[in-house]
Amino acid sequence: MLDPMELSISDMLLVDPSDLANFEQPLLGDCPIYSSDSSGLDIPSFSCPFEPGSTLRPEEPQTQQPTPPTVDSSLLPLWEGSRQRRALLSPRKNYKIKPFSKLRTSGVDNRITTELLLGQLLSYPSMMVGGGRLPPFIFPPCGTGGLAASNKCSSNGLHKCLPESLAICSSLVQSFESRTQGSVEFIWRSILSELERFSHNCQSYSREELLEALQASIVYLLLQASDTDSVKYHDVNLLIETPGEMAKRLHDMCEYESNIPIGHSLNRTEWNFRESVRRTICLLYGIELLIDVNLSHTDRASCGGYSLVPLPCSRDLWQPLSNEEWGYRFESQEKTNKTNRLLKLSDLQLSRRAMEPRGSERSTADPTPEVTKWSRTLDEFGVLIWMAALLD
Repeated sequence: MLDPMELSISDMLLVDPSDLANFEQPLLGDCPIYSSDSSGLDIPSFSCPFEPGSTLRPEEPQTQQPTPPTVDSSLLPLWEGSRQRRALLSPRKNYKIKPFSKLRTSGVDNRITTELLLGQLLSYPSMMVGGGRLPPFIFPPCGTGGLAASNKCSSNGLHKCLPESLAICSSLVQSFESRTQGSVEFIWRSILSELERFSHNCQSYSREELLEALQASIVYLLLQASDTDSVKYHDVNLLIETPGEMAKRLHDMCEYESNIPIGHSLNRTEWNFRESVRRTICLLYGIELLIDVNLSHTDRASCGGYSLVPLPCSRDLWQPLSNEEWGYRFESQEKTNKTNRLLKLSDLQLSRRAMEPRGSERSTADPTPEVTKWSRTLDEFGVLIWMAALLD
């Protein structure tokens, strides 16, 4: 039998047609061009997209998924911590109208008073790096050695004696005051990182560490109030809630609403701590009256929840003095305080109402004489709190 694969084209033309019928048909796999092990031409395989028996139908329109809204990256905050994500899930109102803006007051006199007090408040961060005096709610450890020791400690502009949280705060304030366009984002990220650290460690801090962290967070809050253009880029909840949470915990941890009991040995370290707490909480009261932040989340009635906070001490006891000189001044003042009672913020309100024309009928609990005596001994911080209370 003829094998057609062995015939040339000319031979194929000479073959009798009757012989072609007897040719053995090659299998597909025997053909070189279809061989699986051939390096020749490959024929691609196709699969039918329709099942047998199906008919062609026009493509059904698919429901278009909504395109997620685009977010302007320039408006994203620099810090997106866990606190901010929680706030997005359950928003909490930490301000009235516009966070960190100046609160509006009625009357020309009140507006002038607000501007005066706000200028004093916003100067506190700069005092962290100005050398010598710190903001009047922070007492440096070197202050117990007298004025000379305090000046020596801060000879380069920064107090070397400050604990960790306040030392870092001083460095960040110094960087903020010398900030450039290229460094400002890094500085704010560092500040917000510190606030996250405070919030995370709040429950494990000792009372001293908690006070220091609270004071540093207030300085950061005042920095933001002085830089209102950048508020929209930052975590407002973190800046406002952190000092509020620490203040509440500090209130629960320590006894600061009373003086050192009569008859107990005089301990200046304990007195400094209590007075620092009083001044720090009083400052929060003043901030809420002047800046649009809600730290206490309480009704403004009755001093906004601060009614039982003691008023700041006299200027004679807050100065950097030797322990001997300070002890002499403290004992002299205590001799004139027969009741060992500390005046509170609510006493300022009672005294003001008692001096109004409709308050001519004074009760036996009228604190006006004591408030008048206290007002003669005030330092600049006491004046700030007194004037702020007039706006309440």
